[in-house]
Amino acid sequence: MKKLLLLATAVCIVVLANFSTVSSSVMPHCMNWNVLVVYDEEMVATANSFPGFYFFSADRPLSVKDYVRTQLERAAYRFENEFGIQYYAVDYVQWESNDSLKRTEELLYDAIEKVGFSPGMWIGGNIVHGLIVWTNQKTEDNYGGGALPNERAVIINYQQTWADDNVLQHELSHLHGAALDDHSTNIKCVMAHYRIHVDFYWEPLEPIGQGYVLLYLGMYDTIPGGYIRNEWCDECKRTIETHSNFWQYNYFIGDEGLLEGLPPPNYWRILIIVALVVAGVLGVWVVLRIVKHVRKKKANAKGQ
Repeated sequence: MKKLLLLATAVCIVVLANFSTVSSSVMPHCMNWNVLVVYDEEMVATANSFPGFYFFSADRPLSVKDYVRTQLERAAYRFENEFGIQYYAVDYVQWESNDSLKRTEELLYDAIEKVGFSPGMWIGGNIVHGLIVWTNQKTEDNYGGGALPNERAVIINYQQTWADDNVLQHELSHLHGAALDDHSTNIKCVMAHYRIHVDFYWEPLEPIGQGYVLLYLGMYDTIPGGYIRNEWCDECKRTIETHSNFWQYNYFIGDEGLLEGLPPPNYWRILIIVALVVAGVLGVWVVLRIVKHVRKKKANAKGQ
């Protein structure tokens, strides 16, 4: 009898372990990330008019698709060099943004809805893990970008040619759990939001350089330090290395860091699973007790 009870308990534990493993893995652990890249009509207009797009080439301006692809290549180069994480664009799509929206988070949700994005969708035979949204529609919060890690989506609000690759690198790092609240000190990290003054700045156009450099003269009083940082601090490196698979939490992260605290664990789900296991064990125990009682009654009846 005791052996049967122990066997039933062991079966319940195995079932629980398997259930927890399946339910917690939304996507398989992976070092290659396919992303859908979208841009709005304001970005297209910027590409057609703003001279900053000439920085990438000596003889011609870039189209908006060339621009966002180039910035992704630059940010992806650093992820691959440092962590072995590879980002690939499966497609480039234009989306018509809602001009009445005032917050960066709203623009990101607008893009998600209009392009029909969901993590794990398929495009052209490729699974899509994440979404990169580009806009030049200025918002009241004046964010340079933002991230919705639970949606696997980031948004970049065009800043400057020399800064956008770092903003993209910053937002993608949030998808891997780095600096939920951006660093507020002057630390050499792409996740730093601490504002600094820069009189002169240049950087090579890795990995597509061909000798070109980007020049920055002190046109602004201060800028977020992360705008000119290509590297991560040791703390962020450890976090990204641990979470090369996308991190998951439900809140929007803007230039001021995490807007709300992390959501609590799903205690209801845990309690339901534990209750089911306990009920299963008790059920087996009750059945075994009934069987034992019936056998005892039969034995007594025969003895009489």
